[in-house]
Amino acid sequence: MLGVARVSLEDAVNRMARLLEEVLERLKKIEDRLSSFPLSDEEARIAQHLVHLYSIPIGLAVEAAKRFMEVVSRARLDPISTEIIRVLSPCREMNISEITRSVKSARGKASRRIVREKLLKLEQRGIVVNTGHPNRPRYTLRSCRENRG
Repeated sequence: MLGVARVSLEDAVNRMARLLEEVLERLKKIEDRLSSFPLSDEEARIAQHLVHLYSIPIGLAVEAAKRFMEVVSRARLDPISTEIIRVLSPCREMNISEITRSVKSARGKASRRIVREKLLKLEQRGIVVNTGHPNRPRYTLRSCRENRG
């Protein structure tokens, strides 16, 4: 046999047990970290969604969820505008096409024209800002720009 190591069943089970213990320790650390964030159920749900959708660290997802809740609690928004705010809540600067793809992914449908109209209205209300050029806009939440300094 060409140097293939044979692992006994007992060794394999022991290795699996050690790996499982490591996973449980990591889960405990995550739970402890999450319990240190004072979150509402809605904020926790949004943070979980953001972690899954954007593969961002839990701390950033929690901040984004709080930012989202802050904006939508102050402003009366239609469902598409609400989704745009959720998409921008991680403080990423995005162009209209990127925002449209994300909204479409979440809602099942979205037209670039409608997303653009909603962004212009959100910009007029001071909720989002254009960080790009007027001919090539890139949007982010105003609160993201203000918190950057």
